[in-house]
Amino acid sequence: SNLDAQIKTFSGVARLGSFRRAADELCVTQAAVTSRIKGLEEYAARHAIDPARPTHPDVQLIALEGVRHLFAKVIKRSET
Repeated sequence: SNLDAQIKTFSGVARLGSFRRAADELCVTQAAVTSRIKGLEEYAARHAIDPARPTHPDVQLIALEGVRHLFAKVIKRSET
């Protein structure tokens, strides 16, 4: 599935520390890696809040910022 590919790509970027190396390992373009990471980030942001339990908008914002921070940390690590 698309989510499986996104998770595998995210894992590769985190492990290898590079979008380019992950792309090489997965036999895809670097643009495909970028697209998959963006898709996974959007998926994680959508599911960070349980829609069955509405919360205050400030709490939702904090949760989404936490998800963004996690992805930014992995991406920053991959750029060094």
